[in-house]
Amino acid sequence: MRKQTFIQGTLILLFAGIINRMLGFIPRIALPRIIGAEGVGLYQLGYPFFIVLVTVITGGLPLAIAKMVAEAEGENRPEQSRKILHTGLAISLTLGIFFTIVALLSASWVSSVILTDQRVYYTFVSMTPMIAIVAVSSIYRGYFQGRQNMLPSAFSSVLESVIRIFFMLWFSWLLLPKGIAFAAAGAMLGVTVGEIGGMLALLLQYYYIVKKDKNEAPPPAGTAVSGSSAESGDEPQRQPGSVLKRLIGISVPVTAGRLIGSFSYLLESIITVRSLALAGIAAAAATAQYGSLQGMVIPL
Repeated sequence: MRKQTFIQGTLILLFAGIINRMLGFIPRIALPRIIGAEGVGLYQLGYPFFIVLVTVITGGLPLAIAKMVAEAEGENRPEQSRKILHTGLAISLTLGIFFTIVALLSASWVSSVILTDQRVYYTFVSMTPMIAIVAVSSIYRGYFQGRQNMLPSAFSSVLESVIRIFFMLWFSWLLLPKGIAFAAAGAMLGVTVGEIGGMLALLLQYYYIVKKDKNEAPPPAGTAVSGSSAESGDEPQRQPGSVLKRLIGISVPVTAGRLIGSFSYLLESIITVRSLALAGIAAAAATAQYGSLQGMVIPL
């Protein structure tokens, strides 16, 4: 597999980031014209909860995987890299499924008690499938970055943006006759479809690269004994438990730091709509004003 230098990898991610930022303005312009500021508010109100849950699951894991995979690749231990990847996937999938269930069970309570508009319930439910999907995608991105290959991450992120924009606008338009709440939920479903597309792109590239690596670097003849002895000699130092312990040790502090920003974003959304409600503004008008703020003004 071809590796990039630090500068090449940076430029690849920068170029993909610029494309994603430019593409991101398409739904910012088109979505309010389809579902209005109130619909954008319903869409935006559920998003901070998603950010918090995803931060808990993936906050520091991709960084930890990238670091440990880079070390393993530097030691020419591709099997150790895959062990790190599989351990990270097990952690993220377990947490992703758990928090998906928690989000589904608490959706009604969050929309009616914490937030001021019960119509957020449909958007909240629509976003729950993304939790596990984003968890898996982030692990593969960390793995590719550890192998100094930024192309899969860049390609998948751009593909995810294109698919997301198309489906969020299409689904919101299709569901608009059922009401603004369903139209906002349709926009969130479009985001879910985009995340699925990005994850599939990462999986396909992973299996292609792994297959290519095996074809390009077959094990040399006559080295099976020494290779197996080396593996057996390293095995006591490379137990799965030690990999898990290192992943957690690296990721937990990073996750804790990122949770501060995520919780601030969540509290901002709760306090803003509650302050508007306390000021005597109706729930629908408060949701519309929040949608104008978070969905239009701040992105600009």
